[in-house]
Amino acid sequence: MEDLKKIFFSSEGRLNRLKYFKLTMILGVVEVILLMGVAIIFDDGYEDMTNAGNNLCMLIEIALLVPVYFLDMQRVHDFEGNEILPKLLFGIGFYSIVFESGSTADVPDISNSSDYLGYIFSNSSMLDYVSLALGLYLLFNPGTKGSNMYGEDPLQ
Repeated sequence: MEDLKKIFFSSEGRLNRLKYFKLTMILGVVEVILLMGVAIIFDDGYEDMTNAGNNLCMLIEIALLVPVYFLDMQRVHDFEGNEILPKLLFGIGFYSIVFESGSTADVPDISNSSDYLGYIFSNSSMLDYVSLALGLYLLFNPGTKGSNMYGEDPLQ
């Protein structure tokens, strides 16, 4: 139990790419299972969820942002990156969950290409692209070889 707290709720230390990938995938699977459970329990019979179900899903997603933030911070420590990066990713994730949750009404018809291109380059879509780019940077940027100011090399 102490190891889980250290891994998911501490910004101390370093996290290599493979372990980061595995741990974020585990959190993703946990999120899917929890959200599917909520969807089953709060189904209103019309392929939709009640407001309580939607609110619970939002709380689950926000709660899971916290361990992801700490994993991101440990990953940044591995390559001695700027600690603003995990904070930025947390902010984008929080904004997406709270302010864009379930907003599919604005998705245009694909047959009208000008509407579709406008949607692709809208502010909310650009945040998704920024988040994807930063996430890929975290995942693929190699760590500092040897020890650094955050600890020993996790590969040694």
